[in-house]
Amino acid sequence: MLDWIMLWMGLRAVDLTVRAQAIAANNPDSLVWPAYYRRTPATSMKLSELTTVDYRFIADRRPWDADGRKLEEKVGPLREAEFVPIGDYFTLGEKEITTLVNQFAGNREVFAENLKVRVPDKVQKLVMGALRRLQLDGDMAWAKGQINIRNPETGQTVTVSLGFDAGRYQTAGTAWSDPGVNALSETVDFLLDAQETMGPLGGIRVSTKFLRQLIADGGDVIYAALAAGNRPRVGATDISEFLSDQTGNRIRLITDDSTYNPDLASAKTRYWPVGHMAAIPATQYIGEMRFAPVARAAMLASEVPDAKVDIRDVTIFYESVNSGKGLKVEGQLNAFPWPDEQAMFVIDTGIT
Repeated sequence: MLDWIMLWMGLRAVDLTVRAQAIAANNPDSLVWPAYYRRTPATSMKLSELTTVDYRFIADRRPWDADGRKLEEKVGPLREAEFVPIGDYFTLGEKEITTLVNQFAGNREVFAENLKVRVPDKVQKLVMGALRRLQLDGDMAWAKGQINIRNPETGQTVTVSLGFDAGRYQTAGTAWSDPGVNALSETVDFLLDAQETMGPLGGIRVSTKFLRQLIADGGDVIYAALAAGNRPRVGATDISEFLSDQTGNRIRLITDDSTYNPDLASAKTRYWPVGHMAAIPATQYIGEMRFAPVARAAMLASEVPDAKVDIRDVTIFYESVNSGKGLKVEGQLNAFPWPDEQAMFVIDTGIT
């Protein structure tokens, strides 16, 4: 029965998918991963490729009529990974549907119109849930070189390492919030090390709490020539200009305090760890966000080619459950972050 109602309302799987992909394109949650990861198509969720190495080939001068220097290419170790899909769903059970039918005195048209509003609203939540997972995975891959995979049925979480060199991830011996440590001085040293490792820099990614520590410690460094009582309070612009002067790069301070809810019982949680600081390359991009095809999206695209379904974007589909008594609407996104090790340089400063 519900399948027929969905079709009658113009809420076919392809219609819901087109709506979902329009939502994703507008990015209503202002997720920031597109600023750091290049969106790249992938052929599947399984990857096997050689890592990049910062090897800068240089040619030689040669005698006339002789060969020059043969191009030499250097690659790193093989990285292999197989990712699982991002998925979420909601159900309209028999009780909820019966309540709606009774609420509208059995008027099928009014009942259907109510569903026509309710279903797309929940679909938007499915879309944002999938995109928030992509944001979280992208941030964890960058900040910690790992991805946490949680089984929604059991609640168990497995942490998967991306296998980056341990030197790309540092931990402060003493928290930078400690009175004996100056966070701004430590940041300068960190950025100089990052510059030697990564090349030209474009900024740092931190939390506002970390920025507060930089501001609190900044006056002792920037205005060290003045007596302690005469030092003016510094601001974010002063910090940025000082770091730019010390490193010879234009260093922008990118703060990120956006949050998500892991589940109903949990408080809001930050995507980016409070005490972590990452150096941002001058190009700003730190890797790729790979989007692989969704099989059911490919089916929808072939069945309704005029709908222009993107087979590598969020896909919505539904089915009757419990012998037709209810409806299950699912979302799927086959996408995953693929950071470049050469763009990784992160420190856990111990600020909490």
